[in-house]
Amino acid sequence: MAFVHTLQTFFYPHIFFVTLLNSATIAATLAAGYTVSPQLLAEPWAWPFEHLGFLLFAVLISAIAVFLISGLLADSLANLIAKRRGRRDPEIQALNLIPPTVISLIGTILFGLAGDEPGKYGWPTFLVGLGFISYGFLATNSIGVVYVLECYPHMSGPALVNIGSFRSIIAFLIVFDVPEWIASMGYLRTFGIYMGLLGGFILFIPIIFMFGEGWRKRWPGPTERVDVNVVKE
Repeated sequence: MAFVHTLQTFFYPHIFFVTLLNSATIAATLAAGYTVSPQLLAEPWAWPFEHLGFLLFAVLISAIAVFLISGLLADSLANLIAKRRGRRDPEIQALNLIPPTVISLIGTILFGLAGDEPGKYGWPTFLVGLGFISYGFLATNSIGVVYVLECYPHMSGPALVNIGSFRSIIAFLIVFDVPEWIASMGYLRTFGIYMGLLGGFILFIPIIFMFGEGWRKRWPGPTERVDVNVVKE
């Protein structure tokens, strides 16, 4: 039954949207991770190989920012909106997906520009782009999971299986050939693929906010709680 519910919930609009959004942010992060080192080692930046580990400071800073901005601040914002509306709807969390997705989009632009014209923009712009992309992935991942769990608390297991597995499969399909894309198209045009995906998801978030409640009523899932750890005798 856990397998059946996993297949069933995959096509619920909320879960499907969060899965695709996470796939796009993961793909952008993996693409940046695959291609950041060669550009730092090459001219004109010419980082010493033993200094490459310092680029992870951009990821570390983004992780701290996720905790502060998309954790504490986003939760406070959701509680404030819920207080004014008199109830806490899961769609409030959907609004919190907008800032990290926008930041991730900006990160792909900065990363692509600095990668194509390193002499003009410099490596700080390159690493800021990497940090923004990492922030977008970490924040949309945590907020998206919270949103789905608030939508379907009684189907948390199948929902998380969907998000955790299918997002990696989809991300792999749009990132596995990225070194060849960089070689043939350059950084900006390659990351323009992820810009387009993220921009489309940003436009779709307000639709989730407006119609999410109706979708939850139309696809409520099973009335009983799905617990894969319980085996009936």
